[in-house]
Amino acid sequence: MTVNSTDSAPAVSSEYFDLETSGLGYLNRAREVPTRGEPFLAVDIAALHGAKSNVEYTRFDCIVRGAKAINIVRNLMPEIEAGKAVLVGFKIGDLYADTFTFTHGEKAGQTGVSLKARLLQIRWAKVDGETVYSARSEATANGATNASSEQSHRVSNAAPASR
Repeated sequence: MTVNSTDSAPAVSSEYFDLETSGLGYLNRAREVPTRGEPFLAVDIAALHGAKSNVEYTRFDCIVRGAKAINIVRNLMPEIEAGKAVLVGFKIGDLYADTFTFTHGEKAGQTGVSLKARLLQIRWAKVDGETVYSARSEATANGATNASSEQSHRVSNAAPASR
């Protein structure tokens, strides 16, 4: 919650309630979305949930927000496009449901629901099981002398299977 006030004006209060969700999931369909204004980066997350022996997936269509998240997703795009398994720990916010009508296939004409959100943070990333980014490693490296961010994390050019 934020509150703004000055001595010469009555107190003005602005309150924000954040809905954030964290989890792990596979990145798919990373893309630049053209608009009339500035294009934006979007990605789908197939989030894992349920019992390990019977994993279920929930798909989130996300707009990537924040310079760090944008940089990480951009660096992972070659792996995503090559169909490699790109598994991430993530935090999303501003989740909402959006309805649409199927135009092709067996469901043509039926109403569907898409879960949309903002991808706010990637905490770690693995490509085909190999760690390529870790926010913890980055924080540790930033505190160590002569440590570079390239040593603390890397995004490889290898590609995983789509989920």
